[in-house]
Amino acid sequence: MKRFENKVALITGGSSGIGRSTALLFAKEGAKVIIADINEDVNFLRELEAVQAPALFVKTDVSKSNDVQNLFDLALKKFGTLDCAVNNAGILGDLAGIADQTEQSFDQTIAVNLKGVWLCMKQELNVMQKNGRGAIVNVSSVNGIGSSPGAPIYSASKFAILGLTKSAAIEYGSSGIRINAICPGAFPTSILEKSFGHSMQLLESAIPLKRIGNLTEAAESILWLCSDGASYINGHALVCDGGVMVQ
Repeated sequence: MKRFENKVALITGGSSGIGRSTALLFAKEGAKVIIADINEDVNFLRELEAVQAPALFVKTDVSKSNDVQNLFDLALKKFGTLDCAVNNAGILGDLAGIADQTEQSFDQTIAVNLKGVWLCMKQELNVMQKNGRGAIVNVSSVNGIGSSPGAPIYSASKFAILGLTKSAAIEYGSSGIRINAICPGAFPTSILEKSFGHSMQLLESAIPLKRIGNLTEAAESILWLCSDGASYINGHALVCDGGVMVQ
């Protein structure tokens, strides 16, 4: 039996990067998949159909409460429940020092990366409390543990996600809901490309494993946190970075 047979999994930011790989892996493991994103990828939906996974795409700006409400209305109408949720949607914001950041970039980065996680968690927790079970994984970053010169607002938002995760883990553990976070390092995403551009070789040289991570490796870590194999893991921030934060 597949790990998530007959389970329903929601992935925000599920059309690209880590979210896309996570959605596909959930589908291959038998889950019914809900993808929330501002961009729809028709080819990806066909890819999910190819593995015979029931799937729903809902165009969603996670920073807007009406969009998030619509997402959950449609998801529950189609699948009736929610077992796993991965709050992955995020943006980098401006690359600039603290004094050079604009108020617009600050507001947008916090709205998507932090408020978006909070808005989705509110809905997820309400559904899972009724079920008496569930698993949530919030996608933070190694920049939510260490410093991020040049992207301070992004870093601040990722630190805050860990605060939400740990608080929720304490508040809702007695309801049978586990809330954890993953802190990815360097993976081939648009955020990494924007951050490092042509400096990938230099970046790889600083990673103990001497390579950028494969998106499937991040997805496997997320699925493990959602699985019964992690049934006693709650309030944890799992670092998946090839050993960077060990140094």
